[in-house]
Amino acid sequence: MEHNLALEFYQKLQEDPRRTALVVDGTPYDYEQLGSFAGKVAAWLRAAAGPKNEFRVGILAARSLEAVGGILGTVWAGHTYVPFNIKTPEDRLVTLLKRVPLDALIIDKNGAACITKAMRDFLPKKVLAPCGSIEIEELSISKASELNAMEPLREPVRVSGEIPAYLLFTSGTTGPPKAVIVTVANVAAYLRGIRTFYQFTPEDRFSQFSEISFDFSVHEMFVAWGAGASLWIVPEAQRVAPSQFIRENEITVWSSVPSVVSVLQQLRILRDAIFPSIRFTLFSGDALSTLTAQTWQMAAPQSKVDNHFGATELTVMCTFERYSPGADADGRGFVPIGIPYPEMQAAVVLSDGSFASPGEEGELAFSGPQITPGYLDEPELTARRYPVKKHPVYGVGRWYLTGDRGVEGANGKLHHLGRVDNQVKIRGYRVELEDVESHLREVTGSDLVSVLPWPIQDGIAVGLIAFVTNCSLTDSAVKAGMTRRLPAYMVPKRILRMDTLPLSANGKVDRKRLRELLDEQA
Repeated sequence: MEHNLALEFYQKLQEDPRRTALVVDGTPYDYEQLGSFAGKVAAWLRAAAGPKNEFRVGILAARSLEAVGGILGTVWAGHTYVPFNIKTPEDRLVTLLKRVPLDALIIDKNGAACITKAMRDFLPKKVLAPCGSIEIEELSISKASELNAMEPLREPVRVSGEIPAYLLFTSGTTGPPKAVIVTVANVAAYLRGIRTFYQFTPEDRFSQFSEISFDFSVHEMFVAWGAGASLWIVPEAQRVAPSQFIRENEITVWSSVPSVVSVLQQLRILRDAIFPSIRFTLFSGDALSTLTAQTWQMAAPQSKVDNHFGATELTVMCTFERYSPGADADGRGFVPIGIPYPEMQAAVVLSDGSFASPGEEGELAFSGPQITPGYLDEPELTARRYPVKKHPVYGVGRWYLTGDRGVEGANGKLHHLGRVDNQVKIRGYRVELEDVESHLREVTGSDLVSVLPWPIQDGIAVGLIAFVTNCSLTDSAVKAGMTRRLPAYMVPKRILRMDTLPLSANGKVDRKRLRELLDEQA
C-alpha cells in the first residue's frame, strides 16, 4: 500500500492554510508557508535524484526551519532522511558518513559551522542551504535564491510502505554505531498506535524538545501536524531549563526524557501549578520514577502524565501507562511501562529463548507492525536481534529483543527492570545497577543519581561508586541509609557529589562519560 508521511500535513494545509504549523525563535510559519517551503525542498530533491528510486538525504541542522522543513521536504519527496546531531564530535561524524553514504545534504548555518576538512571527502556532491547564503570551501552549495526560484512540488509523493522513511543511528556506546532502517509503514503504524490514547486538537501547542537525531522528534513533528496543531521548537539556550519557554508559549503537549524534571528540581524552578497550560505530558527514553512523575504532576496539575517505552528499532514508542498517585508501581519506585499499543504484542523472553510466564523476569521483546526491518548492512546482527519465534498465543512471528530486562505483572502490565548490560557481578553476586540507584534516590531524596561498578580488575567489578546531586546528607549518612536497605556488596564504597550529571544528547544520564571521569581521576 502506498503512502507518504507528509500526507496528513498536506490535508491540514488544505483545511486551514493560515493555521500556525511551526514556531522557531518566536517566528511563526503557517501551514501554507511551511508547506511551500517543504514543497520547494521536495522539488529540489526530486530534480537532484533524477531516476534514482531510493535517495538518502542527510540533515545536518538543528533547531531551525531548515532542520524541520528539510525533514518534511525529504519525506514529501518520497525520499529517506538521515538526521545528524551537530554536537557530535568530528571523528564520529566522519564514521557515520562513511557508514551511510548520502545522495544529498541539507544544512543550516549551525550545520555548516561543524563541517570540517576531514568530513568533506565523505559529503555528497548535492548540498542545499535553504535559507541565507552559506559558503564552504570546496563545496558547491545550492542556496536560498535557487530554492526560491523553484516551483513547489504540489502534493507529497506516494511511495511503498517498505521504503525507508529515515535511518537513525544507535548510540554506539557498546560498539560501532549502527543505522536502524525505519520504514514509512513502521511510522504509519506508530502514528495509528499513539492516537488511540489521545485526543489532540488543532489548538494544541506541541513542544519540540528533542534533537532531530533522537526519534522522539518523529513523534513531536508528525503527531503535531497530523492533528493540525503547531510545533514550538525549544531554543537551545532554554533546553536545560525550559520552564520559561513552556509558560510564555502556553505549551499544551510536552514531550521529553524524565531527566528534565530532575534538572528543574535542582535549579529550584519547579513549584505547584507552574505549568497550568499543559494537557498531556509524554515521558520516554529512560525510566520514569514515581518521584519524578509525582513532582511533574504537581507542577502541571491539569496534565495527564504518561510513561511510554520504546526503542529506535520499535519505531519511537510502543507501550503506554498513565500515572496516577498510589497506582501500581514496580516495587523499585518506578512507573510501569504498561501495556503495548493496540497493534503490538509484548512478551518476556528467558535466557534459554523460551517465553516467560507472568511474574518471571527476562528480556523484553516485541512483535508487530512497528518492528523495523533491522540494521543497514548488518545481516548477522539483524538476525540475532530480530529472531523468528513461535509464541504460545500469538503464533509464529518476528520479534525484536530489546536488551532491556522486564517482567509482566499479575495485572498484565509490563515493568522495566533495567538494561541487560547493566547487570554486573560483585563478589560473585549479581547486581542490577538500576536496583541500587532506586534505593539511592530514596535515601538521598535526589532523583538524579547514578551508580557504576568501580574499579574493574581483571574484568571483575570490585565494588560500586555512587554519583549524587542535590543531597544534603553526609557520605556516612548516605552509606548508613543504603546499608539499612541493601546487602553490603550492593552498598557503594564511595559517594561522589556533582552539581549535575552529564547527560547524553538524548537527555539520558551519560554513564560512558562518568566512566571517563573515573578513568581521569585514576
